[in-house]
Amino acid sequence: MLQDMMQNMLTYPAWKKIGIQKLHGINTPLFSLRTEASEGIGEFMDLMPLIDWVQGVGFHILQILPINDTGYSASPYNALSSIALNPIFLRLSLLEDIQSIPIFSETIYSLKKLNQKPKVDYREVRLTKMRCLEKYVAHIEKDPSWKKRLFDFIDQQPWVKTYALFMALKKKNGQSSWLYWPEEEKNPTSFTDLFAIHEKECLFYAFIQLFCYSQCIEIKRYAEKKGVYLKGDIPILLSPDSADVWAERENFSVEE
Repeated sequence: MLQDMMQNMLTYPAWKKIGIQKLHGINTPLFSLRTEASEGIGEFMDLMPLIDWVQGVGFHILQILPINDTGYSASPYNALSSIALNPIFLRLSLLEDIQSIPIFSETIYSLKKLNQKPKVDYREVRLTKMRCLEKYVAHIEKDPSWKKRLFDFIDQQPWVKTYALFMALKKKNGQSSWLYWPEEEKNPTSFTDLFAIHEKECLFYAFIQLFCYSQCIEIKRYAEKKGVYLKGDIPILLSPDSADVWAERENFSVEE
């Protein structure tokens, strides 16, 4: 009876793949999963031991709260993008050859100290990781193999260009809302031309999304190997100050 009813649902192909049966699991916010390896906050890679636990107790699903980029806001429901991942959850020490960056040891030391705080210091963790990522990207961006990986990623994920441009302009304008940007940035006549003007800054944010995507793919493969489904969550409410609203105003109710 249930299967007959579900066959008329748009989500039926997905349910058919999973199997129409009772599944059990848990829901947790990623930021709370700090381990000894964490760098100031629960991170993508901290999902691995929890996946092991979920499998061990006979559960099937691990759901996490939204992990979208929220900038310096601590709320997972105040997203700057409906798709972009939050770099605060990156495990810096796993980035390729990052140990060669002079600031790396200092960064990890300061993040490990933050890891001991009873509450997550979102702003300090984000600031510290972003400063280190700026040095890291400057180190790798001239490498042709890295450039190829980046542009292949952008080709596969075209939303990245809009998000990266939004973030570059947001930084240029002191993190202010796009509503207060100069007219040519608030209402650009060509996103492509504006991206070209700020290409270096845009590629920095695109690189970060590549790093986030790579670590998340590793987690996904690990969960599949363990027979655990990863269930995401979406930001029910985007921030009015987001890449989506800025670039696609026709789809939103915007008061300027």
